[in-house]
Formats: sequence, C-alpha cells, structure tokens
Amino acid sequence: MNSTNMLRTGAAAALAIGGAIAFKTLSTPAKTTQFYSPSQVGAKIEESNASAAEYDFIIIGGGTASLVLANRLTADGKHTVLVLEAGQSGLLVNESVIPTAFSKLQRTRHDWTYETTPQISLNNRKLPWTRTKLLGGCSSGNALMFHLGAPEDYDRWAELQGGESDAEGWTYKSMKKYFTRFEKFVPHPQVPLEDIAERGTNGFMETGYFGYFTPIGKAFIEACDKVGISPVEDVNTSKGTMGVTRTATYIDSKGRRMSTERAYLTPAVLARPNLKVAVGAQVLKIRFDHSAEQPRAIGVEFAQNKGGPVFFARAKREVILSAGAVNTPQILLLSGIGNAKQLADHNIELVKDLPGVGQHLMDHATTNICYALRPGITTAKRVLKPKTLVDGLMLASAVIQYKLFATGPLTMHSQDCMAFTRVGDGPIGTKVLGRPDMDTIAADSTSGKGAPDVEVVVSSLAWRDHGHKDFDVGNAMSITPIYLRPTSIGEITLRSNDPWDKPLIDPRYYTTRRDIETAIRGIRLADVLARTEPLASMIVFDDTAHPLLDHGLNTKSDAQVEDLIRERTETLYHPTSTARMAPLKDGGVVDTSLRVYGVGGLRIVDASVMPEIVSGHTTGPTIAIAEKASDLILRLSNASLTHKIQNGMFLKALRANANMSVLTSDLNILQPVPLSPTTSMRSLLSPDVKAEEVSILDGYQFQTISKPEDILVFEIFETVKDDVMKKIWKLHKVDEIHNTNEVWKLETVNCYQLISYRVEEVPYGVNYYGKVMMNVQEDCVHVRVFRPSEDKGPIKFHSIQTRSSAEGGAVFTLAEPLRRFDY
Repeated sequence: MNSTNMLRTGAAAALAIGGAIAFKTLSTPAKTTQFYSPSQVGAKIEESNASAAEYDFIIIGGGTASLVLANRLTADGKHTVLVLEAGQSGLLVNESVIPTAFSKLQRTRHDWTYETTPQISLNNRKLPWTRTKLLGGCSSGNALMFHLGAPEDYDRWAELQGGESDAEGWTYKSMKKYFTRFEKFVPHPQVPLEDIAERGTNGFMETGYFGYFTPIGKAFIEACDKVGISPVEDVNTSKGTMGVTRTATYIDSKGRRMSTERAYLTPAVLARPNLKVAVGAQVLKIRFDHSAEQPRAIGVEFAQNKGGPVFFARAKREVILSAGAVNTPQILLLSGIGNAKQLADHNIELVKDLPGVGQHLMDHATTNICYALRPGITTAKRVLKPKTLVDGLMLASAVIQYKLFATGPLTMHSQDCMAFTRVGDGPIGTKVLGRPDMDTIAADSTSGKGAPDVEVVVSSLAWRDHGHKDFDVGNAMSITPIYLRPTSIGEITLRSNDPWDKPLIDPRYYTTRRDIETAIRGIRLADVLARTEPLASMIVFDDTAHPLLDHGLNTKSDAQVEDLIRERTETLYHPTSTARMAPLKDGGVVDTSLRVYGVGGLRIVDASVMPEIVSGHTTGPTIAIAEKASDLILRLSNASLTHKIQNGMFLKALRANANMSVLTSDLNILQPVPLSPTTSMRSLLSPDVKAEEVSILDGYQFQTISKPEDILVFEIFETVKDDVMKKIWKLHKVDEIHNTNEVWKLETVNCYQLISYRVEEVPYGVNYYGKVMMNVQEDCVHVRVFRPSEDKGPIKFHSIQTRSSAEGGAVFTLAEPLRRFDY
C-alpha cells in the first residue's frame, strides 16, 4: 500500500472512530417513559362524544413557545394541560443535543422537510425550509444564537396596534421583564461582562458564552471596529443592539443545547399529574361549538399517521395554537378559519372569515460569502469533516475534550460573532460603502433610527445550501450578511384540504427594490470587512475565479452582485407574522391578548403572532411572547380582586368545586338589583356589557355573609374579555385598611392554602399587589396588600405561612421586600 493510500485509510479510520464516539456514545441521552401516545390522551373520533378526555388547556404543538406554556400553566396544580407534538423528544437525539451537529437534523425524519414554491426573484429556485420536528421545536434544531432583537422592534409592535387595548404591554419596557424572566445568564471566565444588571439570572433558559470561539472571530471584531462598527459588550440590553460582539448562545455550562424542552420540560415538570405530553400526535383540525353567536373552540382532532385512527380531546377552557409560523396558519385554515374564498376553493366549511390567516409572512434572507484561508489557520471544518490523518486525530481529540470538559469544537454553533449596523444610511452606508441615503430609493423599513437593517455574522466554516452541497475547499471561512427588515411579504396557503399535505410556502423574497439594494450593500460590507486587517491577513485572495469563493467580489458590478444574490440566497429559518397581532382592519388575526378574532376559546402563542419580524434572531422573542401569554392566560383564569367592605356585608359567589368569590354591588359594571342565593351573575350586568363576553359566568349564585374582619377575594375562573376586566380594575378602589401589624386571614386556592401573613412597615391605607414565590420551579402564592398608588416605597412581609393540606404547613421568612407587579 503506498503512502497516499495509507494516509487516506488512516484518515478514514480516524473519522469513523471519532464519529462513532461523537454521535453514538458521546452524549447518550437519558431514556424517558413520561410521554404519551395519541391513544392514551384522546378518544377515537367515533367514540369521542361519549368518552372524550377533557383538559383545561390543549396546546397544539410542542415547540419553542409551547413548552413554556406547558410549564407555566401547570405550575400551580390548578389546570390540566395536554400538549400535542408530532415529533419526539429532542433530548433523545444526539444531533439536537450536541451543538455542532444541528445541521444533521435537517432533511431527516426530525424535520418537517418543507420547501418554498419557486421563487421568481431567485431564479425560480425552491428553497428548503427546515422546521424542526421535535419537542422544543426550532429551539431544538437552530444555530443556538441568543439575541432578542432591537428595543425599537417592540415599541413598533405596540404602535402597530393602533391604540387597541393593552397595546402598551408589548413595548420594550413592558416586555423587558419577560426577557429576564426566561433567562438564566451564566458568566464565562473568558467573557467578563461588566454589567449584567439587565440580564436574567433566575430563569429556565441558560445563556452564556460556552460556544467554541476561534481566532477568526477575534479578527472579525477588530476589523469591524476599524470599519466603524464599534465593539460592544452586550447587544441584548435597553442600550440597543447596534455594534459587534461575540455571539451569546443557548449552550449550557455542560456544553449541551439549551432548548425549551431541556429548560421547561424537566423530569419534575413531566411528572406533574396535571400535565400530559403526547408525542407522535399530529393535529388535523380544531373542533368548534356553534351553539352561541360566535364559534368556540372545544377540542382537537389528531392522529399518529395518515390512515390510522383519529383521536379527539376536549378543551374546557382554551385551545392554544402554538405550532409555529408555518403549521399554525395551516391548522387554522384546515379548521375553517381564514380567507373564505380559499376555504371554499378547498371545500372546507367556513368557521370564521379571517383574511389575514397565512398572510404577511416575513423571513430573514441571507447570502453566504466565502474566502479561502492561509495554511496553518485551523477551522472547524478540519475538525468536523476531516480529510487527512491529522484532521482525523483532531476530531478524536475534540471528542475527548467534549466528553471530559464539555468544551472544544463540538460546542461550536457556526457563528462566532454578530455585528448589527445600518447600511441604508449613516456612516456605514454613506461613507464606508459610498452610497446615497436609502431614503432616496425607498422609505426606511427599520423599526427606528437606532435599529439595524443588516446583521453580519462570521464563521470558521464555509458552505453552500446549508452544508448539504459539497464545499471542496480545504480551508475556508464565511461572512454572511442577513437582511433584517424585509419589505417583501409572502404567504402560507393550503395545497389541499388534506392535513397530511404540506402547505404552500411563498416568501416572495426580493420582490421589492429596497430589499435588493439592502442585500447588495450587505454583501459589499462583508467584502470590505474581509479586506480589513487583521482579517485580511488570514485570507488568500489569489484565486478570483474559483466558483465557490468570492475573492473577486470587489471587482463585480452591482448587477453582477445582484445576480449572485438571486443565485445563492437562502433562508435563515426565521418565519414570522402569519397570524399576526394587529387590528382586524389591518389584517390581524389575534388581538393584544393573542385571542383569535371572533372565535371563543382559541389563542395563538408562537412566532406567527409577531406584528413584524424582529431585527435579529427569533427564538428569544418567541420565548418571551410565551412567558407573557402565560401571564395573560393565568391572569384571566385565576385573577383575584379584593373589594371594599360595604356596610359589613359581602356578596359571596358559589360554584361547585370552585373557590370563594366576592363582589360588591357598587361597581358600575353591576346593576343594583335585589340579591338572593338564586341571583345569576348575568342578571347583574349593565346593559352595555355584551352577554357573550361573560357567558362563562353563568351558573354563579350569590348569598350575603357578614364577616367584616376578613379580607375576601373575588376569583375569575374563565376567560373574560379584557375590556370587562378593565372596568372592574378601574372602578374599584379600596379606601383604607387599619391595624397594619395585625394578622389577616385569607382563603385562597385549591392546592395551596394561605393560612396567614404578617406585614411590617406598611403605611396607612394601602393599594398594592405583591407576589411571593414559594418555589420558583413549582409553587406560587399570591398575596395582596393595598395602599395609595402614589406611595412607591417597599412593603416588607415578615412571614408567610402556607399549607397543602389541613394537617401540614410551613412558614417562609422573606429577606427582601416584594417587587411591584403591574397588570
């Protein structure tokens, strides 16, 4: 055997050994039997009327947002939740767990394997559109980049609501608490952040800088600085997202992908008796009750495979659609919600004519620019796709490093750094690139002058077609501009009325001149950075004719660059806005509480509700949307209002298996009518309150009691429209509470009963809402104290005693004042 063959044989052997270790034994996932099959959570469709399983909430999809909801809605033990996921657990798939292996999930059974319709502006190419088919959704298969977008994005979301109810709840200031709520930032010794005050530290999703970082990343930051893109410590704060920085990741300190499955669906959560997670359960349609004036979602039909038995489960409170920006509009359309003409064309019975369903599709397009590197510069490709014996040994070494220390090349997430800037105007666009202000071509599409229009990322890998086409260049890197604020708007439509058929996906990339001009400028910027030191010294610019390399890019005309864009553009897999939150007149599908217009008991919680795509990556914003949605849902399902004592008399509402409720007849929403144990809630409503908005309160009865020494709580058990809730909030006022150091008794909810609490340092006359977390993972007790709204000082709770049964109890002493909690 000659030396060449020996070399090849040795490299192949090293690759085989290293690969086997890496993906077979390296990160052996724990087996679990805590998931259910479709037959275990639903009744066969032909038997469903008599024996359908019932849950308070049914969540369609087990994706990025879904598992946040599953965790939050079951935490207090009061609500039963069913999650329906078509795939399996991502924790059982090594390609999902090991950061650098994520591309191996694409175009497999763990991928929905979607593709676009032929894109006219991209030479009629069909683009593959990976959507991960695993629990955790795309958080189980993406490139693990932690980014929240620009603060201006969220203010723009609120602005687009046209003054609708609760629009301010979507501003950056309001959403900030949800960003910090989900995050658990873990400091890294190599990336000391001077200020972590704006980062979350107690959430479920670990973020940090545990991904592999190469010398190319360091050189890229220095090149950006020389060009005028300033290095910044953190692009995820209220200071904005402009600048260049090392990429923060969803990789934990053990070197594993931090998906929402790993974070929110822990073994302890899966063991909750009020949560069932079904895998291999593909949703076919939502079922509705049409007996009232508006249809109401009452359950879901699902199956394991085409031609197999169809099952049904009933939702007592809500169906929550959380299937992502592709599957959510598809399921709505299959269920009869969408454009009436499209539904008629597919012989689907109309439930609600909502033309906005599937419209306003937005996505981030990207064009990869590649350069060959000088000999001796180590890239990830040499380790991950070895060609020589030395490369094979490097892979084996990387496997050992990952196994022992959870570090090294196998923790690479493909993009070392991210840079955010404006190429449409400002110093980069007009001075560095020498171009006119974009406003002379088309209106600014960014969310604000402090927000970027382009992101540029750098990688020690080079590829075509997301790595699925051979890139036969030994040592190469890439710089990739991403076009953040597209004005080209697409749509998702049905291929047929068969739920097993894939939908039609038409992003309509680059159908506006502004998008093309932005893309040209982004590529010009990438090339400028490649030719700026110290990056330039790493690159060999000699071969300007190589078909896979872009060394001659600086000699190409704009027309030639445009041809390159149309030939090479791919998706970044960031689809949004196909069931967007917007006024109905503007094509909206959901209101500011994420409820589907004109349909009761149906809510959408995923990236499809984004009014516009964010200026960055979509996983973090989607998780924050789900955190906010859980508050919206629980607020209306468990909202408690304390009302004024009036003449020593209370009105106590009773319902079977429900908690004590209290109303006073001095609220303008109520009519002053005689009360008795048979008085109905509906008879108390003022004429201006629509009956369907509070129809769920039917069945309540009232009686009078006289216990002026007790504070009683009004519990709302079902979803009530926000405008009704707001009338109650705004009209009610507590005048005073005396004796601030006495012990007050408060009856509370099902699983955990608050026995007593003692308050210190509370001023006379209080009006305050406090929240005490007993256990951040599991249990929560809500405590209310009232004081004047102008009094902003802290309230100190001395102790809180709780019990889960009549026999046992525990006292918790609080070291810090409670934080203010605003609805």
